Amino acid sequence: MTFKKLLVLLLSISLIMLTACKGGSENTPLEDTDNQSTQETYTDQTLQLLYCENDTINPYKTINKTNAEIAGLIYEPLVKLDNSFNPVMALAKSVEVKEKVCTVTLKDALFSDGSKVTADDVIFSIGLAKESERYSYLFYEVKSLSAQGSDKIVFELSKNDPYFANLLTFPILKSGTDNLKDEDNMEIAPVGCGRFMLSKNESALVPFENYYGAKSPVSKIKLINAPDKESVEHYVEIGATDIYY
Repeated sequence: MTFKKLLVLLLSISLIMLTACKGGSENTPLEDTDNQSTQETYTDQTLQLLYCENDTINPYKTINKTNAEIAGLIYEPLVKLDNSFNPVMALAKSVEVKEKVCTVTLKDALFSDGSKVTADDVIFSIGLAKESERYSYLFYEVKSLSAQGSDKIVFELSKNDPYFANLLTFPILKSGTDNLKDEDNMEIAPVGCGRFMLSKNESALVPFENYYGAKSPVSKIKLINAPDKESVEHYVEIGATDIYY
């Protein structure tokens, strides 16, 4: 049973996530290596994941680890880390660390509402990250930051750190959407720019058609509410979920 679940986990993650390998050193820009012309085979596959309906999917507010993992499909960071902990360009087109200054240039990416991802959105997200328990540690050596135009963010650091790019893994939300409410005054998820977006009734994840990277081979991810340990154990036991973190 354990081996079977592990196998399903590895296979499912390989379908959802696209990774590459790229390292770097001080004074050397880390450039994007993603070949966006290479598309994955579309399989029209549907997956099922557990989540907690009583908690938010906002990555800066959720206290549920499962919801935090799902948020990784909706919200993109500037960089991701590969299996060797090397930075891989995500929303960042390039990252250049020179002495105590890090300059990030953004890709031409869109949020799920059609608006462009800008440097102001990154700075807004950093403000949320600094206040969150999950991400605040990433900014311990940042003295100041500023936007240069719409696609550049400059970090001033307290010391030379050639590996600062490895810390740019916080999720990017659209500015001003962290407190959205529906008509019943219930909190809804912020606007993201990841490979998936929430369906209208928030019962599933569907591919974001204008995602800047390669198209997902998964056509839909159904979300199953598992609010407590007992319900999680039940759904895992009967095989109702494809992945459980």
